[in-house]
Amino acid sequence: MPRGFDKVVHIVLSKLAQEVLPAYEPDNGPLTQEQLAALRRDAKERLATEEILSSQSLFE
Repeated sequence: MPRGFDKVVHIVLSKLAQEVLPAYEPDNGPLTQEQLAALRRDAKERLATEEILSSQSLFE
């Protein structure tokens, strides 16, 4: 592989991504306090309340 080829490929792929691939539409900014409260109520209703039988951690 020619020297610097990986750099050229990186530049080309980056340019392709910027020019061709679709981008996400910008959102409406941060959530309001009312929206946060509604999300918290919804999450509280959906969270499990049973006893945890086992758990694992990546950092133990």
